[in-house]
Amino acid sequence: MHRIFVLRAYGDFTILLQALLRSNKQSQYKLVASAHLQSLFNSLQQFINFGAIQIEFVDFGIDKTLLRFFTNKFFFSPNCFKEIQLIKAYLKFNPNKEGQDYLEQDKRIVWFNFLIGKNFRHIIEDQNVYNTYDQFLENSTFQHLKKPEDKQINGNKKVLIFPDSRLPAKNIPSDVLDKIIQDQTNKGHIVQVAYFKTQTNKHSVSYNHFDELLKMIQDADFIIGADSLPIHLANLLNKPHFILYPKGFTQLFITPFALANQSFGTFEEYKIAL
Repeated sequence: MHRIFVLRAYGDFTILLQALLRSNKQSQYKLVASAHLQSLFNSLQQFINFGAIQIEFVDFGIDKTLLRFFTNKFFFSPNCFKEIQLIKAYLKFNPNKEGQDYLEQDKRIVWFNFLIGKNFRHIIEDQNVYNTYDQFLENSTFQHLKKPEDKQINGNKKVLIFPDSRLPAKNIPSDVLDKIIQDQTNKGHIVQVAYFKTQTNKHSVSYNHFDELLKMIQDADFIIGADSLPIHLANLLNKPHFILYPKGFTQLFITPFALANQSFGTFEEYKIAL
């Protein structure tokens, strides 16, 4: 059996789960996932039947949303070496003699293999992550939702905005956010802005854990957000959405829904796009 080591952030994990849900090759792959991802998986099981997906959660010491070895900020920290040692120990006691071991992406994979002492292959290169997983798993063409027309979401419909991202540079600027709130309110929508553990104004709501986050997304009619976890959860839950991102940022993580409906744009373009 092949194994995919899942050592990155929540959004990356969500994208991989969606690809596997659509795959007829679930029996050929096992996910070896960092324990920090288990709380999200547990919450998702309230909404999604993951069927025959095989997954093992292992504590590799990851507490910075992804393996420190893949970051610049924590690359030289003592805990980075500790995480690598824990992965080596797992591989020593759990050798894969019948299949190939994979990493999600190719970042620093040569050095990773050197330190680990194993020949991991990678799945993702410099192309859209959703499409790459589908190609890797030989999935059929994605059946996209259609973006609702304004007339379909006019009046007393709930528009939920997620302005924050794991990377601060991707956060929706406050002036852009204010204009989105105004535009959506003028269209007759009920607008809420969701933050993690924070409320900032009369439009804001907060969530404290994944159960609350998923319930918010499920209850909304349309999601607007920065390129971050809530957008990928919206795609997983088949919720129509629009993605905003800074000019010059990669579009590698644009969702299938957004690509099919041209439902994305830069902060500068949002007035026309929305």
